[in-house]
Amino acid sequence: AMIGAGVGLASLAIENKPSDHYANIPRGASLGLYAGIAYGAYLVAPRPVNQMHQDIEFGSDTLIVPTFAQNKVDGLSLQSNIYNF
Repeated sequence: AMIGAGVGLASLAIENKPSDHYANIPRGASLGLYAGIAYGAYLVAPRPVNQMHQDIEFGSDTLIVPTFAQNKVDGLSLQSNIYNF
């Protein structure tokens, strides 16, 4: 947020009438805050780990499993791992 406010303050130097554009400072701070939140979320996001069985794997984390009805194969079920914890 401080870096964004600094950029907003520095942007006043290129304005014709800086007194009309003081809103650039809090706008820059807000954008800097959002950028910092996004970067922090990227840093703490879990990285994908492939823990599925290799013999029935399709793609990276998707399994194709047969479904049964009345002791016969009725179709296929597609299962995908969305989040590990």
